[in-house]
Amino acid sequence: MKLRAYQAEAVASCWQHIQSTTTNPCIEAPTGAGKSLIIAQLVKDVIDWSGRVLILCHRKELIEQNAEKIKTLAPLVDVGIYSAGLSSRDTEHSCIVAGIQSVHSRADELGAFDVVLADEAHLIPSDGDGMFLTFLAHAKLINPNIRVVGLTATPYRLKEGLVCGPDRVLNTICHTIGIKPLIADGYLSPLISKHAEAQPDLSDIDVRGGEFVAGQLTDELSDGLVVAEAVAEMLSKTTERKSVLIFCAGREHASQVAEMVAFLSPEASVAMVDGLTSPTERAATLAYFKAGSIKFLINIDVLTTGFDAPNIDCVAMLRPTLSPGLYYQMCGRGLRVAPGKADCLILDFGGNIERHGPIDRMAIKPQPKGSGKNAPPAGKHCKVCREVSPISVTVCIKCGEAFETDSNPTHDAEASVADILSQPATTFEVESVSYSEHTKKGADDTVPKTLRVDYHIECLQYPISEWVCVEHDGYGLEKALAWWAKRSDQPCPNLALDAAHVGNSGQLKEPSSITVDISGKFDSIKKHTGLMLPPVPETEESPTDDIPF
Repeated sequence: MKLRAYQAEAVASCWQHIQSTTTNPCIEAPTGAGKSLIIAQLVKDVIDWSGRVLILCHRKELIEQNAEKIKTLAPLVDVGIYSAGLSSRDTEHSCIVAGIQSVHSRADELGAFDVVLADEAHLIPSDGDGMFLTFLAHAKLINPNIRVVGLTATPYRLKEGLVCGPDRVLNTICHTIGIKPLIADGYLSPLISKHAEAQPDLSDIDVRGGEFVAGQLTDELSDGLVVAEAVAEMLSKTTERKSVLIFCAGREHASQVAEMVAFLSPEASVAMVDGLTSPTERAATLAYFKAGSIKFLINIDVLTTGFDAPNIDCVAMLRPTLSPGLYYQMCGRGLRVAPGKADCLILDFGGNIERHGPIDRMAIKPQPKGSGKNAPPAGKHCKVCREVSPISVTVCIKCGEAFETDSNPTHDAEASVADILSQPATTFEVESVSYSEHTKKGADDTVPKTLRVDYHIECLQYPISEWVCVEHDGYGLEKALAWWAKRSDQPCPNLALDAAHVGNSGQLKEPSSITVDISGKFDSIKKHTGLMLPPVPETEESPTDDIPF
C-alpha cells in the first residue's frame, strides 16, 4: 500500500519539524483524508530508526483501526494492543496501540517510548489532571526526550480555542491537509448547503461551560411546532437523497423527530441510536444504514467521531452548537466519497454555519468563561448573494449589499443561508510561514517538485498555501525566481527541498498579510504585504543526527 502524495507530505513535514525544533507538532487532516495511514507510516519510520512508538486512542474502534492499518502498511512491524475493552494487555512490543483509559496510570508497566502519537489530539486538555497529561508526565520520567505528535481533524477545544500553544503538550500545527484541495482532487465529497426556513428561537437559551444549556435547548427544540416545521422542510429537501444522518439535541427531541418523520412520510425507513442503545442493536442499525436499508438515521451526538458511512449524502443538523469541533464533526460525516454519490447536502437548522463559518475556514476563538447568553456569530449572511461576511462589516464583501442593523445579533429568524465551504475573498494577517517539498498528485520521481509555502493564519482552521516552481523551466521558473528575489538576496536553489530548508531556517522574508481569492476550487494569493525577515525562534536547535528523535 502506497501513501497518497498529501499523506507523504504530512509525514515528511512532521519529521522535518521534529528534527529541526524541540517542540511537539500536530498534523491536521480532515475526515476522510486517511489519518490512520499517516499514523501507520509514522510508526514504520520510528521502527526503521530502531525506536519505540506508542499510539494513544480514546475509542476501541480507533485502536483496532490503527492496528490494522499498521499491519497492512508495515507487516513486519511488531504491533501490540493494550486495551481493557479489547481484552489485550501487550507491553513488550516495539509498537503498542493503546486506549488512554487503560494505560493512563500504567506508564511504568509499558516502559520507555521514543515517540507518542496522539490520535484525536483535540481531546488533550491544556492543563489539569487529565488522563493524557497524567500518562505523559510519567512517560517523561522514563524517557525525558520523548516526543509527542498529535493528529486530528479539529485542532481546537470548546472553551480553550486552538489546542496548540507554547505552554501546551502540542505546540504548533506542522502540516495541514486542506478540505477544498481534497474535494477538487476527488478524495473527498463536495459539500453543498441549502437555505432552511425552520429555525428555533435561541435568544433565551443560556450558555454554560461554553455550550448551550442542554435542558433548555432540548425543551426549545422539542416544541411540537418547531419539530413539525423542521421535519417537513427536511423531507421536502431530501426526496432525492438516499442516506440522511440527523443530529438531535436529546432523547425527547430525537424521539419526536423520529415520530414526525414516520407520520409525514410513512413509507420512509427511519431509525434512532443514542448512548442508551444496546451495542448489539446499535451495530445492527448502523449496518442497515450503511447498506442503504435505512434512509433516515437519527442520533444524539454518538455518531460524530469514529463513525464512517461513505454513503451519507445528507447531514441534517437539527440542533445548534457553540462547539466548532462538534459542528465540524457533524458536517464531516458527509465528506467521504462513495460510488454514485455526487455530493453531500448539509441542512443547517441551528445556525451553525453562520455561527462558526464555513468548515474549511472557521473562526476559532476561546469561549468566555462562566455562564451567560449565547455568543454572537462568527459571521453574517447576505440575503441577496448568500455569502458570509465578517460580523464587523456593514456591507456584503462580495456583492456590496448593505446589512440590516440588528440590536440582537445572537439570533436570526431564518436559518443560515451561508455556504458550507468558503467563498469570499479577503485579507488575512499572517502569524507564521512554513515551507516543504511538494510532489504533484500521481507524479513519479522524474516530475519536478515544487516548493509549498504555508501561511498560517490565527483563528483559521488550515493555512493558505501557494506553490513555487523552483525545479521547473519556462514561465513557471520565471515566476519562481521573481518570487524568490523579493524574499532573498541569495540565489534561488535548484531543488525544492533545499529551498524549503532555506525558508524554514528563517532566511526568507515573509509577509505580514496576504490578500486571498478563495472563490475557486483552490485558494489563490493575489498580494503579499509587508515582506521582512522573521525573528529567530529561541526554542529551535539543530539536530545532532539524522534520526529525528
